[in-house]
Amino acid sequence: MFNNVKSRFIFGKTVFIILVLTTDFAFAQTIYQVEPGMKGNKIVLTIENTSSKLSVNVLEIAETNLSEFISIKDNAITIANIEKSSEKEIEIEFDVSSKAPINENDTLHFVLNSSNGENWSKEIILEYTPPREFALFQNYPNPFNPSTTIKYAIPSNAKSEMLNVKIAIFDILGREVETLINQKQQPGNYEVVFNASHLSSGTYFYRLTAGNFSKTMKFIILK
Repeated sequence: MFNNVKSRFIFGKTVFIILVLTTDFAFAQTIYQVEPGMKGNKIVLTIENTSSKLSVNVLEIAETNLSEFISIKDNAITIANIEKSSEKEIEIEFDVSSKAPINENDTLHFVLNSSNGENWSKEIILEYTPPREFALFQNYPNPFNPSTTIKYAIPSNAKSEMLNVKIAIFDILGREVETLINQKQQPGNYEVVFNASHLSSGTYFYRLTAGNFSKTMKFIILK
């Protein structure tokens, strides 16, 4: 009666993926790639009642054994009354922590239970991939006193070598007043806390330099 669950993944853009869950067959597992720090990812489940005679009164969907790197908006969803020969679609939204380990896998475990005692389980494997491009984000908070956090991203490079990464602070005259980072780093998402208690109020700049990439942004110390 009730043997098909189709799903789609949405990671920033819509990617259509069909997964069929049955009690009789095993399917090859596909690994889906997602970047750490990515928010608003969605799994869209289409629940299909294949019976031409019976309705499904209640279906419960829950994620179990949740990883510390994944945050699901609604961990338990109840669907009421799926009519015979019909289907319903639901979205499960989740965020991935920026601290998720690069090039390692994680798993979403879904359990589906129907009101007539049928149940299914499905594992969806995620692979945490390096950032696709360099990024330097606006510090937070800003303005600040005395500390702020600066986040940035380092992608993989064609030579598969670690790049030397430098983050420096400059005053309004362009003089370098402090170096926060100056070392080789693996691809990934990073953050560094800058304590400006030794600097006076005013407008400053912070610059990320790595390989051929360079970007500068502004912040304000307000005491």
